[in-house]
Amino acid sequence: MADRKAWLLIYGGAFAVLLAVCVLAVASHPHALWQEAINSARSLVDMSGNGPDRSVEAVPAVLGLFAFFSLLERVLPAAGPRKPLRGYWLNFKVTLLEYVTIPILGGLTSVAVIALGKRLGLGWIDLRFSTGHGMMDLLLGFLLSTFIFDFFFYWYHRFQHESFLWQEHKLHHMDEQLCAFYRESWLETLISGPLSAIPLAILFKLNPEQGAITGTIFTAWVVFIHTNIRLHLGPFAVLFNAPQGHRIHHSRMREHFDQNFAAFFPIWDVLFGTYHYPKRDEYPSTGVHGEKEVQTLWEGATLAFREWHRMFRAWRHRHDSLPA
Repeated sequence: MADRKAWLLIYGGAFAVLLAVCVLAVASHPHALWQEAINSARSLVDMSGNGPDRSVEAVPAVLGLFAFFSLLERVLPAAGPRKPLRGYWLNFKVTLLEYVTIPILGGLTSVAVIALGKRLGLGWIDLRFSTGHGMMDLLLGFLLSTFIFDFFFYWYHRFQHESFLWQEHKLHHMDEQLCAFYRESWLETLISGPLSAIPLAILFKLNPEQGAITGTIFTAWVVFIHTNIRLHLGPFAVLFNAPQGHRIHHSRMREHFDQNFAAFFPIWDVLFGTYHYPKRDEYPSTGVHGEKEVQTLWEGATLAFREWHRMFRAWRHRHDSLPA
C-alpha cells in the first residue's frame, strides 16, 4: 500500500508539472492557439488533402483496419464471447467521436510542443543514427522510436490505472466482449499529449519518417492486440505483445489486475514488475466488476465527467464529516 501511494505521488507530481508547463506554454502563444483552432476546424470540412491536419482523412483507413481484424476474429477461433452487431455499432460511434475530436484536442498538444520547442529546444538527445531513407534505415528507426515510445506509453497507461484518470480510461475496459473494434474516450487525445507525446518530443530527436511509421504501426498494432482470437506466442510472448497478452490486461480476474501495460514490448512490464506471462489456454473473461456497460454514445461520452463528479461529491462528504 505504501509503495502504491509513493508511485501515485510520483505520477501525480509529474502529471501536475507537465500539465502546468503545457498550459503556460499554450497561454504564452495565444495567436498560435487561435491559428491551430482555425486549422483544426478547417480540417473537419476539408477532405481534399490540402488541409493542415489530415487526422479526419485518416478515419477511413483506420476504419478499414477495424473492419479487417473484425472479419478476422469472426473466422478464426475466438478467445472469448463474440461481440453482437449492436456492440460493434456502439464502439463504432464512440471511435468516430474520438477521431473527430483529434484535430481539435490534438491541436492543443501541437501548440504546446511548438511553444516549448521555442523556449527549451526540442530533441535534447539526438537518436538519429542515420540520414538514409532505405528500408533497413526505416526499419531500425521504427524499432528504436517504437521502443522509446513504448516506455512513455507504459507509464502513461499505468498512471491511467492508478489515478483519477481511471474514470476516463475505464470506458475502454468495460467492454465485456473484447474485440478488434475497441473503443476509447474522446478525452484520450487530450490526456495522452502531456503524458507521452510532449516528453518524447522534448527529450528525443528522431527522423520524421520514424515518427510517421511509428504512428501508423502503433494504430494497426493496437487494433491487432484487441482482436478476439486465440493466439499463443509461446516463449516469444515475453518479447512482443499480442492479443492473448493484452487480454490478460483486460481480464476481470483479480490476479490479472494492473498487469501487461506495454503496447509493443513486454520488457517494460518485466522490468517494472507488472508482467503476467499467459499460459497456453489462458483466455480470461473481460470487463470491469461492478460496472454497468454503457448503452449509448452519450453515456460513453459523459462517463468520465459523471464519475469525476461522483468522486468529488464523495470527497466533499468525507471532508464535511470531519470534526471541526
